[in-house]
Amino acid sequence: MAITQARDDSESISYGRRVARLALTKGAEPAVSEVSVTGQHRSLSWHELDEMAGRLATTLQQEGLGCGDSLAICLPNCLEHFVADVAAWKLGAIPVAIRWDLPEWELTRLLDVVAPRVAFRNGPDEVTARTAFTALPASDIVSPHRFSV
Repeated sequence: MAITQARDDSESISYGRRVARLALTKGAEPAVSEVSVTGQHRSLSWHELDEMAGRLATTLQQEGLGCGDSLAICLPNCLEHFVADVAAWKLGAIPVAIRWDLPEWELTRLLDVVAPRVAFRNGPDEVTARTAFTALPASDIVSPHRFSV
């Protein structure tokens, strides 16, 4: 059995910084795509992903989310869910995916256990509306929980 050692913090690069670098090098190339059951196709370029995630990170930061905090994301699988993941990573926060269609009693109990600093509990339209804020510069914050929660 091989034992691997974790990299020390001097070598760590945050996901936010990685996405920012990809936005600079790959720009308009597709980063993520979504195809709905109706056949509708949406995609984001690396630049769009970095920009949207930066704006959302600013909003999340204003709502109190910071390094090491949990962000509960109760959204269906969609582009906005992925943007919320990247936004959390830009702040060094931990995105926690939670099924969006849970009954209220079960969702409430799960949120009590997860104890997120911020939770998205509504549909993707609200997340999209929240991205109308100014962009947050790329961050080098690495979550203290980068190897496990």
